[in-house]
This record gives sequence, structure tokens and C-alpha cells, in this order.
Amino acid sequence: MTEPIERYYKMKQNYDKKYISYKNTILNSDLAKNKKKKKIKAYKHSCSNCKRKVGMIFNNKNKKLSIRCGDSINPCELEYVVEKGSSGYIPELIVFFYNKLEIIKTDIIKIKLSLLFSIESEENISEIFSKLKDEYKQTLNILDNLEHYIFEDEKVTYQYMGKEVKTSREEAIKHYNEILSKIINDYKFDMDSFDGEDDYKINDAIDKYKTRILPVTKEIQAKLFDIVKIIDDDDKKRLVKLVLSPEKYDVDYTKSKILIDKK
Repeated sequence: MTEPIERYYKMKQNYDKKYISYKNTILNSDLAKNKKKKKIKAYKHSCSNCKRKVGMIFNNKNKKLSIRCGDSINPCELEYVVEKGSSGYIPELIVFFYNKLEIIKTDIIKIKLSLLFSIESEENISEIFSKLKDEYKQTLNILDNLEHYIFEDEKVTYQYMGKEVKTSREEAIKHYNEILSKIINDYKFDMDSFDGEDDYKINDAIDKYKTRILPVTKEIQAKLFDIVKIIDDDDKKRLVKLVLSPEKYDVDYTKSKILIDKK
């Protein structure tokens, strides 16, 4: 069965695709430029339910996704509303649960001190103390799991002398830098020794670049970076490599649910 959120985005994707398809058809036609603009501007979406050329309204706000008929005066029955589940970013959650753990520790110390100085009797605070201990264990367990997830994910696996090595990102970077440095030095030597006459030297250098340098750089990109993208920076194109993808460390607390589904 399709997830509620997935259903919303599929409907929106299909809706947008129809417009893009129509627009491309007009742009690739033999019509004059001004006529193309008029036709594209005059395009009207259909409502998937009533089929009238009134379009559809897609909303994504207040942790809810909604789809309704585009007729603001006399809309059809179409109404699809989804409540998004709660989610969080693991690095932020680690900070949150660490702070929570410190608060619980402080509360436990206060209770122990109140017992020590006979401010409260053991009978009065035993239940509170027991709850705090349970809460402390649960919070510590959550924190351990979150930290373990990132720690394990940060490890990099590569082949070295026929064996599989799993190590930290920093150690992996050192390993790849050593390999790449040696190959590049060999490549530079071949290029520097080329005197313009021995074609085999330049061919050997090109072969090294294709068969040794490129594969290693691709492996580094795949294993050490989650995102590689080109951005505009002062009218120049710049390649950016980001170690962590924000989406990668998003976790869901609660599932999404359908609030309204009318047709």
C-alpha cells in the first residue's frame, strides 16, 4: 500500500509532468515565439477528480500536506489531507538527549543530597528516584544508539593488500592520499620525461591517468563524500564536496497519517 506522503508527492509529480510535457510540445513546435508564450501561458490544469480545467491546489505547511480542487468558488469533493510524522536530525538529537541526561543526573544528585541531609525520607522519594533511574537508563540507551549509528556510518571500508579494511574517515583519507600521491608522482615523471619524440611515454602517462588516477579519485568520491554538486559562486561554477548529507541523518519518530480522503 502506498504511504500517505508518497501518494501526495506522486499526485503532485503527475500534475507537474502534464504541464512540463505540454510546455515542451509547444516549445518544440514550429509556432512563432510570441504564440508559444501565449499558448504556454494559457495552459490550464485539470482537476484529477472532476476533470474540469480548474487545476488543483497543493499545500505543504503546518506539518500537513493537502490537495484540493482548484475551483475556489465551487470546488468538487476532492480533499486529501495528510499529517506528516515527526522527525529529527541525529546530530541535533544527540545534543538534546545529552542535555536531558545532564538534567536527570542533576535531579538524581539532588535526591541523594536530600536523603543525606535528612531533608526527605527514603519512603517519600523512593518512587521518584526509581522513575529517574529508569528514565536515565532509557535516555542513555537512546544516546548510545544515536552515537553508534553515526560512528559506524563514519567508518570507511576499502581493500588493502587483498584484505578488507574498515577504519575511520580520517585514516581512510590518509590511505587514499598516499596511494594517489604515489600514482600522481609516477604520472608527473612520465610527463616530465616526455621529449616530444617518444610517443610511448605520453601514451603510458595517459594510460596511467585513465586506469589508475581516475579509478582512485572516483573511489574517494564514492566512499568519503555523501554529496558532490556544482554551485554558482560569484558567476563561477564551483565543485563542492560535502561529507554529510542532511537527509542521511534524518530519523522519523511517528508515521504520517491520512486526516481527510474525499473524492
